[in-house]
Amino acid sequence: MITANSTEPDPGTPARSIVITSLEHNSWQELEQEVTNTLERLQCLRLLDSTLLLLHKVITNMIKTMHRHAFHLAIERDLSLDITNKDSMFDELLQNS
Repeated sequence: MITANSTEPDPGTPARSIVITSLEHNSWQELEQEVTNTLERLQCLRLLDSTLLLLHKVITNMIKTMHRHAFHLAIERDLSLDITNKDSMFDELLQNS
Protein backbone atom coordinates (compact mmCIF):
# COMPACT_ATOMS: atom_id res chain seq x y z
CA MET A 1 0.00 0.00 0.00
CA ILE A 2 1.32 3.42 -0.88
CA THR A 3 0.03 6.47 0.91
CA ALA A 4 0.78 9.96 -0.34
CA ASN A 5 0.17 12.94 1.93
CA SER A 6 0.62 16.53 0.95
CA THR A 7 3.52 17.95 2.97
CA GLU A 8 2.27 21.52 2.73
CA PRO A 9 -1.53 21.54 2.64
CA ASP A 10 -3.40 24.75 2.12
CA PRO A 11 -4.20 26.43 5.43
CA GLY A 12 -7.51 25.16 6.73
CA THR A 13 -7.54 22.16 4.39
CA PRO A 14 -6.97 18.75 6.00
CA ALA A 15 -4.29 16.55 4.41
CA ARG A 16 -5.69 13.76 2.24
CA SER A 17 -4.28 10.33 1.54
CA ILE A 18 -4.22 8.50 -1.76
CA VAL A 19 -3.83 4.74 -1.37
CA ILE A 20 -2.52 2.65 -4.28
CA THR A 21 -2.33 -1.10 -3.78
CA SER A 22 -1.89 -2.32 -7.35
CA LEU A 23 -1.05 -1.10 -10.82
CA GLU A 24 -4.67 -1.61 -11.82
CA HIS A 25 -5.96 0.60 -9.02
CA ASN A 26 -7.60 3.62 -10.59
CA SER A 27 -5.96 6.37 -8.51
CA TRP A 28 -3.85 7.98 -11.21
CA GLN A 29 -6.37 10.71 -12.07
CA GLU A 30 -6.79 11.70 -8.43
CA LEU A 31 -3.03 11.65 -7.90
CA GLU A 32 -2.43 13.68 -11.04
CA GLN A 33 -4.96 16.26 -9.90
CA GLU A 34 -3.30 16.54 -6.47
CA VAL A 35 0.13 17.03 -8.08
CA THR A 36 -1.29 19.57 -10.52
CA ASN A 37 -2.92 21.54 -7.71
CA THR A 38 0.26 21.53 -5.63
CA LEU A 39 2.52 22.59 -8.51
CA GLU A 40 0.04 25.27 -9.50
CA ARG A 41 -0.03 26.60 -5.92
CA LEU A 42 3.80 26.64 -5.91
CA GLN A 43 3.81 28.29 -9.35
CA CYS A 44 5.83 25.41 -10.82
CA LEU A 45 3.33 24.03 -13.30
CA ARG A 46 6.08 23.64 -15.93
CA LEU A 47 7.35 20.68 -13.84
CA LEU A 48 4.07 18.77 -14.17
CA ASP A 49 5.01 16.35 -16.97
CA SER A 50 8.38 15.37 -15.55
CA THR A 51 6.99 15.09 -12.01
CA LEU A 52 4.16 12.81 -13.13
CA LEU A 53 6.54 10.66 -15.16
CA LEU A 54 8.90 10.20 -12.22
CA LEU A 55 6.05 9.62 -9.79
CA HIS A 56 4.53 6.99 -12.07
CA LYS A 57 7.88 5.18 -12.36
CA VAL A 58 8.49 5.29 -8.59
CA ILE A 59 5.02 4.00 -7.77
CA THR A 60 5.22 1.27 -10.43
CA ASN A 61 8.59 0.09 -9.10
CA MET A 62 7.37 0.17 -5.49
CA ILE A 63 4.32 -1.92 -6.32
CA LYS A 64 6.38 -4.44 -8.30
CA THR A 65 8.84 -4.68 -5.39
CA MET A 66 5.99 -5.14 -2.92
CA HIS A 67 4.50 -7.94 -5.04
CA ARG A 68 7.90 -9.59 -5.48
CA HIS A 69 8.52 -9.52 -1.73
CA ALA A 70 5.05 -10.91 -0.94
CA PHE A 71 5.49 -13.70 -3.50
CA HIS A 72 8.93 -14.53 -2.11
CA LEU A 73 7.53 -14.77 1.43
CA ALA A 74 4.64 -16.93 0.27
CA ILE A 75 7.00 -19.40 -1.40
CA GLU A 76 9.28 -19.59 1.62
CA ARG A 77 6.49 -19.85 4.22
CA ASP A 78 3.80 -21.83 2.44
CA LEU A 79 6.03 -24.19 0.46
CA SER A 80 8.94 -24.27 2.91
CA LEU A 81 11.39 -23.63 0.07
CA ASP A 82 14.59 -21.65 0.56
CA ILE A 83 14.98 -19.57 -2.60
CA THR A 84 17.28 -16.93 -1.14
CA ASN A 85 20.22 -17.63 -3.46
CA LYS A 86 18.15 -18.64 -6.47
CA ASP A 87 17.17 -15.28 -7.96
CA SER A 88 17.02 -16.45 -11.59
CA MET A 89 14.68 -19.32 -10.72
CA PHE A 90 12.56 -17.02 -8.56
CA ASP A 91 12.32 -14.38 -11.31
CA GLU A 92 11.22 -17.03 -13.82
CA LEU A 93 8.62 -18.33 -11.39
CA LEU A 94 7.39 -14.80 -10.71
CA GLN A 95 7.03 -14.01 -14.42
CA ASN A 96 5.07 -17.20 -15.07
CA SER A 97 2.65 -16.74 -12.17
